[in-house]
Amino acid sequence: MKNCLLLLSWLLAGPLAARAQDAPPTNYQTEHDSLWQRAARVRTFVEARIAQSHSTFMALGGTSRRTQSRAGSGASTSESKAFAYPIVKKEITKHKTHGADVAKVFYYTITGQPLLSELYQQHQLVRLVLYEYGERNGHAFSQPFRTSEWVRGDHLRLTTRNAANTGGAARTDYFTSLRQPETDLEPRDR
Repeated sequence: MKNCLLLLSWLLAGPLAARAQDAPPTNYQTEHDSLWQRAARVRTFVEARIAQSHSTFMALGGTSRRTQSRAGSGASTSESKAFAYPIVKKEITKHKTHGADVAKVFYYTITGQPLLSELYQQHQLVRLVLYEYGERNGHAFSQPFRTSEWVRGDHLRLTTRNAANTGGAARTDYFTSLRQPETDLEPRDR
């Protein structure tokens, strides 16, 4: 009976293992390094386009600072100035009275599509999401073809869609950093 249960569990786990084998031939470290390089390019690209910034403060149970950075469009318009200078970066920083510091940073394209989202707690990056868009004839699609999400604890999720934006199912791959188990070198006193 025990052998039958082992065989049944092995057979049921087979399709799951086969799905895991369908993942791209990369590992966590490769995906992690690639994500960090692409995120650095987005930060550099957006920071170079910033023409003006504006901050507001609020104090209610702590202090909160909201900063909006805008890019110059280069086109003079007689319409609203908000359209002439689209928001390309938002930063929200909250300092709570009980000691917690939280910062959220968002990077956008000139057309307002999200490119990068970062969450910091106590000045440590705990979550990063990168959106990548395909384009045709110089126009970016409205839906990202790849979304990469890193979460503290070294977990990475990669969601890929058809780059031609024709719909269809998205493919999600998960990567986790393998950590060495902690071992005690000296026995503890009990």
